[in-house]
Amino acid sequence: MKTISAPAAAALAFLLFTAGGAFSAEESTPPRSAPAPQVPEATVKGGAASAPAASTASDGQAIGKVSQPGSTKDGLAALEKAAAKGDKKALFELGILYYDGKAVPQSFEKSRDYFEKAAKAGYANAQYNLGVLYEQGKGVPKDLGMAAAWYEKAAVQGHTDAQYNLGSMYRTGEGVPKDLKKAAEWYGKAAEQGDADAMHGLGLMYEKGEGVPQDLPRAAALYEKAAALGDAKSQCSLGILYA
Repeated sequence: MKTISAPAAAALAFLLFTAGGAFSAEESTPPRSAPAPQVPEATVKGGAASAPAASTASDGQAIGKVSQPGSTKDGLAALEKAAAKGDKKALFELGILYYDGKAVPQSFEKSRDYFEKAAKAGYANAQYNLGVLYEQGKGVPKDLGMAAAWYEKAAVQGHTDAQYNLGSMYRTGEGVPKDLKKAAEWYGKAAEQGDADAMHGLGLMYEKGEGVPQDLPRAAALYEKAAALGDAKSQCSLGILYA
């Protein structure tokens, strides 16, 4: 399963620790990209959403072009000011800071509060991260049902990691009633976006006939796609299938 999504961390580090910088916010579509930086592993699998690139937020709240003289205090103040105005990405980034304990004392409770505000405003990355907190039991009592509910909100917006996690929960029956058909559907959506882990999971389901008709050629094709992306599990499964 995947864990905390932190697409803004690298850009935010630039904001907080370099002089004369600027930063921006957007309501981004969150396909997966390289993790930055790593966060503690959880029972959900780790991954990160894409880094925002535009200079204005879709809700009209812009964080962009905020100059700062190089101090962490000034950068943090600018972020908090934007968050106070309801900027979803600023709320999300503050959640990341409190989760990681960077520039602020670590507090999973405050991280939850910021993620929850952004999540309720419809920010998919925050919805996903709030699901992770419920999955991990950090800042909230562990609640797999709530984790699944927030994953689904992010998943329907196209959040790849949320789609994978939701598929895994339906496959195992954790947090939701076990439903192999739904598991295959969510794995399929994540696989269509290029998620190698979802390709492998769906490949296993086709190999075993779980939730889908058994189809060894299709399983092999999924393993091959994931293996080409460097997924070691798929490389192993492909070798076993052809043995």
